[in-house]
Amino acid sequence: MILIIITILGTFAASRLRGPGVKLWETDLPQIPNFNLTNQNNEAISLASLRGQVWVADVIFTRCGGPARG
Repeated sequence: MILIIITILGTFAASRLRGPGVKLWETDLPQIPNFNLTNQNNEAISLASLRGQVWVADVIFTRCGGPARG
């Protein structure tokens, strides 16, 4: 546990000593097109509602008719 704490503190100190780096939002990342989805609480989610937040998306299709019959 002490080793983990020392590693975290050392990483934090090293990042502060290096000075400011390139901010993630200043890099040339691909742009995500606008979208409208519904979450598990039946609430509408769009790109505009997530702007300015850190988020991770995973799309799972949950309505399947079962195995294909041939």
